[in-house]
Amino acid sequence: MKRIVYFGKRTLDNFIINLTYERLLPGIKLEKINPFAEAIQAYYPTKPLLGLLKKRFTEINIAPLTFWDTNKRNRVELGQDYLLFTFSDYQEWVRELPKILTVLNALGKILDLPKISKIVLTYIDIFTIPKEAFLYNKFFTMPNFNFKHEWEIKFYDTILGFVPFEDDPISGKRKIVIRFKSIPKNHDEVNYNFRLETVGSVANTSIGPDTEILESHLNECHDRIEDYFINFLTDEYRDALELEVKDY
Repeated sequence: MKRIVYFGKRTLDNFIINLTYERLLPGIKLEKINPFAEAIQAYYPTKPLLGLLKKRFTEINIAPLTFWDTNKRNRVELGQDYLLFTFSDYQEWVRELPKILTVLNALGKILDLPKISKIVLTYIDIFTIPKEAFLYNKFFTMPNFNFKHEWEIKFYDTILGFVPFEDDPISGKRKIVIRFKSIPKNHDEVNYNFRLETVGSVANTSIGPDTEILESHLNECHDRIEDYFINFLTDEYRDALELEVKDY
């Protein structure tokens, strides 16, 4: 597998981590919100406001609790059946992972976090390429579908790749999904723009609030996403993006 050691011209637009609970999170007592906020304030110091959604039938639904970082570029969203991290200002995995584990640890100790049944990590990258220079095979490769083909792809074509992993009795069902498509702009646009979503997931599992086990699952999922992302780019385009990688 390959790992990024330097990325000079970053293409990342957003990085998202979505954790789905095995059961609904019970109501949170108000006196527990402040201790939870204090436990994560080093990374997410902005305390949430309680927002109310409109009445639906006979129920009043409360919006998820959302904690922001100082610049309001990264956030963590706490819902009744999910935990969502969104990084619009993403640095690198080894720097962001402690934030995630801090939140998970606080949830486990303070809010009685249910077991997690699914983990989904999504990298969303935007590539901007001058029209006159565009030739698909010069920039991108297709995942290996066990056959060879010279891909003649025009800008408005859409590609959807899907690569499943085997079922694992310990780590659950794992898969990688690659979604790659053009982003149409105005006709006078001088560039081609492409959106790549590299999604890794672990499902059908039951992970308790043990940060070491969660860290292992998160790292494995992240490493596979990164490897597929690297291999999606040609060597020539990696050089143009100042992307340095190493095998491990």
